[in-house]
Amino acid sequence: MQLNNRIINIAVDFSETPGPRYEWQGKFSGEEFYKKLLRPSFLDSEQCGNILEVYLDGTEGYGSSFLEESFGGLQREFGTSRVLKVLQLHSEDTLLLGEIDDYINNRYDKHEMA
Repeated sequence: MQLNNRIINIAVDFSETPGPRYEWQGKFSGEEFYKKLLRPSFLDSEQCGNILEVYLDGTEGYGSSFLEESFGGLQREFGTSRVLKVLQLHSEDTLLLGEIDDYINNRYDKHEMA
C-alpha cells in the first residue's frame, strides 16, 4: 500500500450487507455504491495519479448484480485499461476476485476500439 493511495473498505465505508443492483430495489445497492463511493474515488485517484484500493472482505457476501453494476459500471464508463491502471482489489476469496475481473475484462469495450 502506498501512502497516498485511496482506500475503500466496503464493509466499513459502505455496508456489511451489500444489496441489489439498483437503488429502487433496496438499500446498499451496487448503483448507490458506484455513484456515491466507487466512481468519485476512482476519479480522484486517477486525477492524483494514485491507486484506488478496494477491500472486499468483511461483508455477508455479494450478489452478482451488485458486483456487475458497480465494477462493470466502472468499466463501461471508463474502459478496461483505465480501470486496470487505477483499481486494485483485495480479498481472501479468489472466486470473488475472479468474478469482478470478468466484469472488468470480458466486456465489449467501446473505449478500447480504434
